[in-house]
Amino acid sequence: MTIAAVAASVAYSHPSIGLERRGILGTGLLAVSYLVLPVLLAGRVVAPVVLAALVAGGTATLLYKDVKDEAGDRLLGKRTPLVRWGIRRVDGVATALGVSTLSLGVLAAGWGWWAAALLGGLVAQLRMAATNVHSGRLLTAYRLLAVIGLIGMASAG
Repeated sequence: MTIAAVAASVAYSHPSIGLERRGILGTGLLAVSYLVLPVLLAGRVVAPVVLAALVAGGTATLLYKDVKDEAGDRLLGKRTPLVRWGIRRVDGVATALGVSTLSLGVLAAGWGWWAAALLGGLVAQLRMAATNVHSGRLLTAYRLLAVIGLIGMASAG
């Protein structure tokens, strides 16, 4: 599984493979690499619905990973979701994925402290979308709350 995680990370940005050009599917694969495989490597057995929620939440969070590099990615011709879709569509997709993550997680694992973290992350993400501020403390709060919530959900489910 470690080899699969490393391979997915390399394949995302490698010029000849370029999963970043695959839109949401490439970002979803990266979420599997960064979240699902480590959970499985830790020996955690989780419900399939929780795994789906991890992929959805990880994908939502990773959609913002190129915000700092958007201008450079455009110059280099990288076709990341942010470059292809623009920030407004990324906000919309991230919101839909965030709501799905919280819903699936609660369905599979019930309410827990982690749901409050995910909800806080969703509020931060919605604020980014409403204010068009996708950097600084707001982005950091979003990422931190989302990751804490996702890890907590994986441990609960």
